[in-house]
Amino acid sequence: MVLYTSSSESTSFPDRFNSRDEMLDFFLNNIQQVEDIPKRIITGNEPAVYVTQAEFAAIPKSNPHHIQFLGSEDATTCTILIFETVNYFACVHLDGHEGQLELLHSKLKSLSTNNNETIKIHMIGSYIDEENTSKKNLIQLLNFLHFKCNFKFHFGTVLVYNKNTEQTTKLIKNDEYNDNYEIDEEEEEEYEMTVNIPKCINLTIDLTTSKLYNALFKENKGPEHIVRSIVSFMGDYPLYTTYNEKEDIYLIGPTDYQPYNYRILRKDYIGSYLNLPDYFILNNFSTSPFAEPEHFVEDMKRKFKFMLEMGDDKSYFKNGLKIYKRKDKTNEWISKE
Repeated sequence: MVLYTSSSESTSFPDRFNSRDEMLDFFLNNIQQVEDIPKRIITGNEPAVYVTQAEFAAIPKSNPHHIQFLGSEDATTCTILIFETVNYFACVHLDGHEGQLELLHSKLKSLSTNNNETIKIHMIGSYIDEENTSKKNLIQLLNFLHFKCNFKFHFGTVLVYNKNTEQTTKLIKNDEYNDNYEIDEEEEEEYEMTVNIPKCINLTIDLTTSKLYNALFKENKGPEHIVRSIVSFMGDYPLYTTYNEKEDIYLIGPTDYQPYNYRILRKDYIGSYLNLPDYFILNNFSTSPFAEPEHFVEDMKRKFKFMLEMGDDKSYFKNGLKIYKRKDKTNEWISKE
């Protein structure tokens, strides 16, 4: 693999490393990272394709459907990558699921003109978290790009790990729970602690200018966002492609989503989560409880409510295919059923 810095100098990865930690250090010491990325809000009337966690989407550079923005949000221990091939822009939100990188490689090959093509990569996320989840995911990604891919990668905008980490003081709550996940108030503790948080967790590209933004999507995350989030959270497939760039449609389902296949998501528990404090949700459903954006808990409770309403009926996910087409003037996604 070849790293191209913004000064047009190149540094080749060695053929061997003594350890994966050494490979990560080599990358961080040789890549030129940015300090920040301009902020922007993507409104509902701007044509965009939003990539949720464990999703991949591609847009032809010919852009026949006049999409303006392609991007994703909320990569704390995850990594958001935006690729520029000869003919395509693509975005993926990687969370470290087994088999995810192999599927990504297959998708990149389908978009490239040949295996020796130079692909430009922009990358954010993967801050230094307390459990080293980011480090593990980032090392796996670099190892895969270097040893398993034939492409030449030109790194453009990069903001990860040490450069994407800052510190803040947060109020920490530790609770004890009984077998029914009810808080034991006598064991409740509260204290302040200095913790790491990421500087940037969002990445979007403007397809008309190739400019990158730390962008928030407002009411513009595509159809069935909660369903797509649940599928990425509990589905059986490591990387989904729900947006069809040739027809400008979303194809959602079927999938082998299994309701309540974790003990903590048993049907008799999940309703109570809607009334539990935020820190319970953060501590039990996040890899980075000190670093999640403000909407994380609200989004998780929306998922719980939907799963509770679904009950044991898996037909929404397994039987049939929901198709959504964009209305040209309003950019609203309308079901074709």
